[in-house]
Amino acid sequence: MERFIQMSDVYGSRIVDIRAGRLKRRQLTKNRIVNCIDKALDINNYNPYQIPKDLKHIESVVKVDKHRENDVVRVFQNKPPTANIGRNNRANVITGRQGPQPKARVTPTPRAAFELFFTEDIMATIVSCTNRKIQSFISTLPDNFVSQNSKYAYVKETCVDELYAIIGLYIYRGLYKLNTVSVDKLFSNTYGPPIFSATMSRNRFTFIRANLCFDDSSTRDDRWKQDRFVAIREIFESFNFECMSCLVPNDYLSLDETLYPMRNQISFKQYNPNKPAKYGLLFKAINAARYPYTFIASPYCGKPTDDGGKYYVQGTEAIVKQMIERLLENKVPLAGRNISFDRLYTSLSIALWLYEKNITCLGTMQMNRKGVPAEMKDFKNRENLSSEVYWQKDGPLSLSSYVVDTASGKKNVLMLSTLKQILGTTKDDSRNKLALYKLYDFTKGGTDIVDQRMAFHTSKTKSRRWTMVALAYMIDTARVNSSTMYALNKNVDPVKQKSFEYGFELVMQLVKPHIARRNQTCLPMVVKQEIGLIIGDNRQNDQSDADDGPAFGESRRRKTIVKAFPGASVTHMKHYVKPTIEKNPEFIVLHAGTKDINQKEPKEIVKEMESLCTEMGDKLSNDIPPIKLNQLTCFREIAEPEILGLLQGLVAFKASGIDGISAKILKIAAPAITPSIVSIFNQSIATARFPDKPTNLTFTNIKSRSAEISWLDPENTGDGNLTEFWIQLQKENSLILNITTNKVNKYKLGNLTPFTTYEISLAAGNQNSLGEKTITSFITSEE
Repeated sequence: MERFIQMSDVYGSRIVDIRAGRLKRRQLTKNRIVNCIDKALDINNYNPYQIPKDLKHIESVVKVDKHRENDVVRVFQNKPPTANIGRNNRANVITGRQGPQPKARVTPTPRAAFELFFTEDIMATIVSCTNRKIQSFISTLPDNFVSQNSKYAYVKETCVDELYAIIGLYIYRGLYKLNTVSVDKLFSNTYGPPIFSATMSRNRFTFIRANLCFDDSSTRDDRWKQDRFVAIREIFESFNFECMSCLVPNDYLSLDETLYPMRNQISFKQYNPNKPAKYGLLFKAINAARYPYTFIASPYCGKPTDDGGKYYVQGTEAIVKQMIERLLENKVPLAGRNISFDRLYTSLSIALWLYEKNITCLGTMQMNRKGVPAEMKDFKNRENLSSEVYWQKDGPLSLSSYVVDTASGKKNVLMLSTLKQILGTTKDDSRNKLALYKLYDFTKGGTDIVDQRMAFHTSKTKSRRWTMVALAYMIDTARVNSSTMYALNKNVDPVKQKSFEYGFELVMQLVKPHIARRNQTCLPMVVKQEIGLIIGDNRQNDQSDADDGPAFGESRRRKTIVKAFPGASVTHMKHYVKPTIEKNPEFIVLHAGTKDINQKEPKEIVKEMESLCTEMGDKLSNDIPPIKLNQLTCFREIAEPEILGLLQGLVAFKASGIDGISAKILKIAAPAITPSIVSIFNQSIATARFPDKPTNLTFTNIKSRSAEISWLDPENTGDGNLTEFWIQLQKENSLILNITTNKVNKYKLGNLTPFTTYEISLAAGNQNSLGEKTITSFITSEE
C-alpha cells in the first residue's frame, strides 16, 4: 500500500510528499526569501559564505595539441581576487534605453502588436508564393472550368486579409483546444464554432491550407542541397529579424532548445525522451529571462548534401557564436547582459569569447569539459551540501562546486560564471546552496516559460507537411512575443498578461476584416446569422425585428434571461413566464410574434399582454431597475441610404405586419418610398425638444494619467434650459467612464494610462432628454 500513499504534510514552508515509497521535498516558491531574479542578486538574502583561511591554487590545463609546451594553463585560487570585490565588472554595465524599439512603441491593439512580427512584407511573400502555386493548379484544369462550375468557386487566389484570417482560425483552435478536431466538425453548422463558417467555407479553408507555400518550388531542389530548411527559410529569417528588431534586451537572457512536437517522417526530426513531445523540430533560441520573449531561433535541419550554406554550423559552441553574432550584426545591444545556459553549451572557451564582447555568462558544466581542474572532479571525500568556489587569478572566470547526495549517489554540480560572485548561501532552506545557483534557477527558465505559453494554446495541428509545423511554431512565437509587446506598451507586467484573453481579442481582430468583406449574396441564412453574430451586425439576422437580445435560451449576462418567441402568441409565453421568474432575473424581454397580430385585433393583444404582465406579480416589477430615459435617447438626422438599406435587407418570405404590406413589396418599392419615410423621420427629429450637441470641446493640461476637458453650451437648448451633461470615455472600444454631471462646462479625467488613445463623447441635456453627442479623441503623454 505504500506505493500508492500520497500524503502532504505542511511543515513551515516545506511540503513533504510520499509517492512510491520515496520521500520528495518541494519548496513553496511564494514562501521563499529568494523567489525572483532581483532577490537572488541581493546579498542580504543569504548567509555569509565562509572563505577558506588558507590560500590554495589549482591549475586548469587545456591541451591544444600533443606537445605539452602548447598547453593553455589557467591558475585558479580559492580566495576572490581584488577585482572581484566592490564594483561590478564592465561586462555587467548596461547603457542605453531598454524595452520596445521606436518602431514598436505604439501597439494600440493586439493585431498591431502581432503585425510587428508577421509584417506585411512577410504576408505578401506568402501570398505571392501561394498564388503562384494556385495558378499552377488552375492551369491544369480545362478552360473556364472554375467559372462555369459554381461549386468550385473556392478555387481562386488568396490575399493578405484572408491569410490573416486563416492565422486567426489557427490561433482560435489552440485557445479552445480544438487542434485534434476534424475540419468537417469545425465547419459544421450543428457542432462547430460559428467563427469558422462565418470566416470562410470549409472547402476554401482546406484549399488554402493545401496550397500554402513559402518559397519558389521550381528552384527548391537546387537550394535544398545547401539548406534542408529552404522550403520556409526566407520567411523564417524575416520573422527572426522582426523579433530581433522590436525589443531591446534587458539584463538577463537564456539560451536553450525547444522541441516543437512533430511526427512527420523527415531526416532532421529529433528525438528526446526527456521532452513531453519526444519527437519534433528542434529550435535553439535566445529568450528574455524576466518575461516571455524570443529574440532569435535557430532550427536544426541536419547536414546538407553539398557544402553547408551560411546557416549551417557544426558543434554547440559554433551555434552559440552564430546566434550571438547575428544579434550583434542586427545592432541588438548585448553589452552588459548575462546569458544563462545549461551544460550542453557551457565551456571555458565560450565564456571567455562572450566576455570579450562584454557579455557575461552563467551555466552548469560537465566534469569532462576541457579545462576543469582535477581537484574539482574529486568529490568522493567531500561532505553532503558542501560548496567550493575557485576564482581565476588573472581573469573573469569562477568555478563553483556543490556536492549533494541523491538516490543514485553523490553528485557534483559544477557552475561556470563570468559574473561577479555573490558570496552567500541560501538561508530559506537547509540546502546551503550557493547564491549563483539560485540566480541560475531563475534566469535559466526563460526559454521554458516561452515553451509553456506556446504549448498551452498551441496552434499546431496534424499535417503531413513539416513546413506547416514550422509555420505553427512561428505563429505561437509571434502570439507570445506580441502579447509581451502589447503589455510593455501598456505598462503592464508581461508575466501577468492573460494569454487567453489576449489571444481571443487577437483572433477577433484578425478575422473580422475578412468576414466583413465576404460576399453574402449566395450564402445560406445560417451562415449570415453566424456572420452577424461575429461582427455584431443585426441586419444579418433574419429575426432582426426582435432586437431584444440573444436567441432563445441564451443569456446576455448573469442573472438576465432573454426569451425570444418569433411567431409565437401571448398564450405560448405564459408557459415560460412563471419558471423564469423563479430564477430571479434582472428583466425579461417578451417578443410578440405574428400569429396574434394576424388573428386578433391590436386592442385585444394589448389586453392579453397586460394580463400576462399582471400575472408576473409584484416581484418582477420591483426588481426591475428604473430606466433613465435621457440616457437612451440621442437622436440625429436619418440619411436615405440607411432607410434604403434596411428596406432592401428585409427577408422576402417574412410575414407581413399589421398593415398587411408584404416584405417583398417593401423591398421592390424601397427606392420610391424611401424619400418620404426619411422626410417624416427628420421632420419629427427637427421639431423635437432636445438640445443640440455641445461645441468647442477642447483638452487642456494633458498628462500621462490625467487630462482636463472644457466645452461651450449649444446654441439651441431645446424646450427649456440645460440641466446636465453626459460624459462617456472609451479606451480600445471599452467603456471606462459613464457619468452625468451638473450644469458645468469642464471636467477633469483621472486614472488614465500613459501614451494611450481615448475617445470621449459629450451630450447636453434638458428636462426632456439628451441631445446629440460630440465625439473626439486624445492621446495621453508618456511618463
